[in-house]
Amino acid sequence: TLTGLTFTDIDENTCSVGGTSASGNVVIPRTHNGKLVTAVTASGFKGNTTMTTCTLPNSLQVLNDEAFQEATALTTCTFPNSLTTINFWVFYKAQNLTGEIVIPLKVKSLGRGAFTGVSLTTAPKITKVTFPEGFERFEGIFNTTYKQLAGAQFQGCSKLKEVYLPYSFQGDILGNTFFYCTSLEKIDLGSTKNIFYSAFVYCSKLSEINGLKNLESIGRVAFSDCTSLTKISLPNTLKYIGDSAFQLTGLSSLNLPEGLLWIGDFAFSHCYKLQNETITIPSTVVQIGGREYVGANNENSILGTHVFYHTGIDDGGVADNPNYTGYLKSFSVAAGNTHFVTDEYGALYTSGYKYLVAYPAGSDNTEFVMHESCVDAFEMAFSRPYKLKSVTIANTFIIRDWNNIPDNFEWQTGEVDNQSDGLNLATYVYCGIEEFKVKADNPNYVSHDGILYKKVAGTADSYELIAVPPKKASGAELVIWEKCTQVNGVCWYYATIPTKIKFKMGTVIAADVIKETGKLKNSENTAIPYEFY
Repeated sequence: TLTGLTFTDIDENTCSVGGTSASGNVVIPRTHNGKLVTAVTASGFKGNTTMTTCTLPNSLQVLNDEAFQEATALTTCTFPNSLTTINFWVFYKAQNLTGEIVIPLKVKSLGRGAFTGVSLTTAPKITKVTFPEGFERFEGIFNTTYKQLAGAQFQGCSKLKEVYLPYSFQGDILGNTFFYCTSLEKIDLGSTKNIFYSAFVYCSKLSEINGLKNLESIGRVAFSDCTSLTKISLPNTLKYIGDSAFQLTGLSSLNLPEGLLWIGDFAFSHCYKLQNETITIPSTVVQIGGREYVGANNENSILGTHVFYHTGIDDGGVADNPNYTGYLKSFSVAAGNTHFVTDEYGALYTSGYKYLVAYPAGSDNTEFVMHESCVDAFEMAFSRPYKLKSVTIANTFIIRDWNNIPDNFEWQTGEVDNQSDGLNLATYVYCGIEEFKVKADNPNYVSHDGILYKKVAGTADSYELIAVPPKKASGAELVIWEKCTQVNGVCWYYATIPTKIKFKMGTVIAADVIKETGKLKNSENTAIPYEFY
């Protein structure tokens, strides 16, 4: 029946079809009034709530933008072999579309948001997608924030389990293409070159990925929260691993390939199931940390964050869990790498031991002495090393305050505006560190009862509070040295919250350290009671 269908002339020989009021099982004819039906009109069936199936004729070539958008009763749509084009948002929010989708042979590209619903409840319920030989690309729009194309073709398709791209496919997986496909278990990527930002984020059942042999880059949070992903084979063609690329995945082993140039911030953060005893940095890596690749001449100007945080220490994802297994004992650097080094503790540094990148979380050492050339540390460099109790800082190490953070430092934002960040955020709360120590000839700091202080210029015997170890006075009162006369930053930032901090009467506490009367600022915008003795 043609009831509810509307035909629109394209030219003297062809026409398009739509029908917002068509209902039931709709079969679109091949011709209408002597004209070949070659397209579904843009928004042709948009908002249709009564059409349950649609059979397209073998004359039809184009599904225009939003053709079946919000056709909420549609369960199946039969594609003809004549189809060449599936444009933008064609099945957007067609939430009852089910079963397997076989993309016809002549289709070379897939429009942005073609099968998305954005949310899990409004996206189509398709279970499998197979692309033909000759399929070339996903269409997208440039995202100015991430500087990559966003496609979102299947975003939110929570019932999608399998996707097969042909071996001949050499295109890119665009941003958000499979975002939140929570049932996706297996995908063959053909010979894809690049995986853009958020491509597979929250694909919590994804366990098998094929077709990576020509892969060159993995974008921001590309596989983040893929908790079933226990293994992935990274090829020697891979050059860039973007920030948070594998954060919170279930990886149990990791082999970084030769040819790799960059590992971004948060790249392997919270990969606590990783069972490598050693992570080897390839000889080709020139940059670790940062939100984008800046190249070989800048690795010593980048202070990264969380790169290997909570990696290789299986505590079940529960911070300070006493029942843990420490797998990662050391980092190593492949011969020929001139940009990174390790020390006798297995800790990873930038060249010349300038910046401490990461300390191995599963190390059995209880004491750590920084290399004498170290001047600073990545945020979360000490990644849940529960056995580590004491850290001796290098004489060259400078604990920055908030006003002395490099312009390119990635984690300048925070809850507290004035703090001694360099050491406090490197050690963080989730570790075993109870004591900061210095060498006898340290020109900048002194340690008293495991807490760091700095002599106040122009005084004989007055000191400024600098840094409190994360596990110092855990769940107890913290008494500050009587020679401390100044507190200019939140030096216990991210330390385990004491029940109270006591200062000697007369100690000057900067106004921006005080949260409210009788309470000091702390991490997560919490407050710590304080008093004078």
